[in-house]
Amino acid sequence: MSKYAPDLARDPFYSAEQLSLGSRVCCPAACSSGLVDCSIAVGHLLRVVFGLHATWLVNSATHLWGRRRFNTRDDSRNNWWVA
Repeated sequence: MSKYAPDLARDPFYSAEQLSLGSRVCCPAACSSGLVDCSIAVGHLLRVVFGLHATWLVNSATHLWGRRRFNTRDDSRNNWWVA
């Protein structure tokens, strides 16, 4: 992040935002099962995996399914459940 947005890397709010949903949901579950040491790593791993798969699903779905309202040279489509 410091390479592309150095001003955001210096801001403490956005540094703390990196720990968002994955660590809030997965860490308590891992801690309650006795995996205290690796709970933060598991939370970050699941957050990253879920985020990447959701992004790739949106990109694939809008090029495979849906309707095309205009005749264009690309394969993009309008998909109601992605919108």
